[in-house]
Amino acid sequence: MLFGMILLPLNFEHMAERLVVGVFLWWERRSTRTVVLKNLTAHRIRNRKTTIMYALALGFIIFIMVSYRMELKTAELRTLKGAGATMYMDGPLTFQQLEEIEQTITAHEAEGHDTVVGTAWVTEPIKYPMKADETYLTTIGHIKSGEVNLRSVSPNFYDVALSADFLIAEEQKQDTGLSLSEQMYSARGAQSVLTSSGYRDTHQLRTLDERSTFLIVSEREPDPSVDREGQLNFTRMIPLAQLDSSPYFTMSRQNTEGFRNQDVVVSLDKYIELSAGAIGKTEDIKFDRLLIKLQPTATDDDIDDLVVTLIEATGLSPWDFRDFKNTLEKTDLVMTLIFSIATYIAMGLCLFSLMASMYTNIAEQAKEIGVLRAVGMQRGQIVRIFVYEAFTLVMAASLLGVMIGCVMAWTMQAQRILFTQLPVPMLFPYELLVVVVIGAVGCSIASSWGPARALVRRPTAQIMRALL
Repeated sequence: MLFGMILLPLNFEHMAERLVVGVFLWWERRSTRTVVLKNLTAHRIRNRKTTIMYALALGFIIFIMVSYRMELKTAELRTLKGAGATMYMDGPLTFQQLEEIEQTITAHEAEGHDTVVGTAWVTEPIKYPMKADETYLTTIGHIKSGEVNLRSVSPNFYDVALSADFLIAEEQKQDTGLSLSEQMYSARGAQSVLTSSGYRDTHQLRTLDERSTFLIVSEREPDPSVDREGQLNFTRMIPLAQLDSSPYFTMSRQNTEGFRNQDVVVSLDKYIELSAGAIGKTEDIKFDRLLIKLQPTATDDDIDDLVVTLIEATGLSPWDFRDFKNTLEKTDLVMTLIFSIATYIAMGLCLFSLMASMYTNIAEQAKEIGVLRAVGMQRGQIVRIFVYEAFTLVMAASLLGVMIGCVMAWTMQAQRILFTQLPVPMLFPYELLVVVVIGAVGCSIASSWGPARALVRRPTAQIMRALL
């Protein structure tokens, strides 16, 4: 596939050569630039294999490097989406621990620090306090069912979480100026739930009103060993919004039929009500996570001081995204070095083909060189023409390869976004352009300077006789 795509842009090779000459040789005389372009046109057939070699090698390296960087970015985004924020305290946390952490943060900010914007909590799935075997979402007629994790969040959850990057609502009720988590605590949203948009078709949730009702069912099998009776609870709900994606929660726009452990979110009052008496009071609730939103202006020293304060006051160590990002940056630095070395090696291997082509080109133009010497052109200028020709050939071929590598990487990026549902950006390796330019300069000098210099040092009459 790569080889086939390399052959296609060869039709634009002449345009790429003109671009390279215009950008990199703008300071040269116009006559010199014209001779370089005419030489490239005359030698196009002979240089074709060399062009393909450079384009193929650089295209493959660019494709692999961009793909690798997308893997790193996907890992970063997946981690951030699963974390919900750049810092959090992991659970299970009791109500008392939650209060202690929030009081510690409040006291830390009162000392003059401006590190934290706010905090938000997420409860554990309701099946744990209920000791239920499963909780599932089903249609009124029990035709379609899917196991879910029913949780509750604080009213400010979507203000604290990374909603700008990962919250995508396919459909929601009329905008009230409140976030989705705040709407759940309104009179209208008290009987509503946040669900995946994948349920839209499988459970016929085409609208966000009473016509799109479904059941939340909690099932507990009897257990004679602990004298526990079986229990089956049904609660009728309507969707508040259907989400393609959400920070922390597992929500998808893909068809969720057969999918397990999708998340649904309700208010805290509804969470306690759905527990069927398993949760007597708020202090009985356990929390899976406490998200901590940091100020964009917070320095590393401020964040480190907050981490130390939390550890000393609560004995719990917060998760810090900076540690994960530092690991990714070190990995990217090492891989960039490896790919840069691989680029030099690839260009060096292609150099042998370039040397053979340029030696033949120079030998074939011996009489033309003699004429140029006879009309007064300097030796250095003639040598520069052939060095420029080699540079333009390598640089144009490399740019074509870079373009094809990026096109192939872009197709992979589109697939990655579709499969992961993450906003993976196209990460172009700009540092490799510097490597390519340096490599092109080295290859052009190594392939052309020696043969051209040896020829122009001969007497003009000998050159005219093409005696090499």
